[in-house]
Amino acid sequence: MSDKLKLDLAANILATHIKAESVDVFMVAGSGFREALPDLENPVRFKMSAIPHFPSPAVAGHGDDLIFGTHNQKSVLIATGRVHLYEGYSAND
Repeated sequence: MSDKLKLDLAANILATHIKAESVDVFMVAGSGFREALPDLENPVRFKMSAIPHFPSPAVAGHGDDLIFGTHNQKSVLIATGRVHLYEGYSAND
């Protein structure tokens, strides 16, 4: 399967959860920053692992959630964790 097709499939799944034309702010909150996340209005939480061809953290304690909502009239998407090369992902992934 081509990288473009994988990206399109993941983007289509994301679009079902994110009800906005675009995201104004994207944050990646490592495990030490989850307590400092802003309170979002109308938050929608979903698992990265549920998105086909989307890398999701596999290390215990690393978050697997994406949270979408608004804050100060801006659309915000927060990843509660991230993947690392030592998890077996390539830089391209």
